[in-house]
Amino acid sequence: MKKLFRLIAVAIMGVSLTTGVAAAQSADVDTTGPNSTVRIDFREEYTARVNNSTDARLNLSNDQFSQSGSAISTRNTTGGGATTGDAENENEVEVEAEIHNSSSNSAVFSSNSTDRNDASVSNTGPDSRVDIIFRDSTDVRVSNDTNIVVSNDNVQTAVTGDATVSRNTSGGDAETGSATNTTSSRLQLHVRN
Repeated sequence: MKKLFRLIAVAIMGVSLTTGVAAAQSADVDTTGPNSTVRIDFREEYTARVNNSTDARLNLSNDQFSQSGSAISTRNTTGGGATTGDAENENEVEVEAEIHNSSSNSAVFSSNSTDRNDASVSNTGPDSRVDIIFRDSTDVRVSNDTNIVVSNDNVQTAVTGDATVSRNTSGGDAETGSATNTTSSRLQLHVRN
């Protein structure tokens, strides 16, 4: 008997963004009087928080039992052959788990698109002061918590029956079958954060 399990767990990400997507800002000051003070202050703040929490659990349990019947030839004048059948267990398990959090992380960084800011001051009076300040602050925090637990429990038993030839004038052959246990496991885990 062959069993094939395939698990593709694509984690659904939780994205929490606190952001002001900045558009282009401009300021134009034209013609000021003497001893003027002109101050242009551009402030942009970008804050992003990404918390990816993924729990993937896979529990596989395979309990198999196989037993052939008994073949008995007794109390005959001429004994015949007694043969039992084969007892065989076979198990194959393939698990593939894929967890992708990279799309949520890249979405945070791509959303911080700051356009060009522009400021101009012209025709100021004598002894004037002009200050133009550009401030850009970016704070990005990404937290990835991924837990993968795979449990594979495989119990197999194969028992052949008894083949008996006894108390005959001429004894024949007695033959039992073979007992076979086969198992195969393949696990692949892919995590992309």
